[in-house]
Amino acid sequence: MPRPGYEHEDDSHFDRDDLLNRFDTDTRAELASRLEDKSISETHVAQLYKLFATCPEERDSDTVAEILDATAGMPPEEFGKWIDDRIARWKDR
Repeated sequence: MPRPGYEHEDDSHFDRDDLLNRFDTDTRAELASRLEDKSISETHVAQLYKLFATCPEERDSDTVAEILDATAGMPPEEFGKWIDDRIARWKDR
């Protein structure tokens, strides 16, 4: 039973600024641009952060642009599975 006054947080909503601040300047600019034109959502950015945290080689802004171009129009759930597969392949190397 939750403690009195506890409010469940909605995990499906991410704070845009908090997410973007986790990336370097160039990557942040690329992601902000794509968020602004609504080609990606905050959920996509959170999945990319998971990729970055696991796979250091994936951290440059060019790789982010390539990933987002390759997955353009992919719904967040499908994108999450795609990221998980990419992480699994990276770990298998």
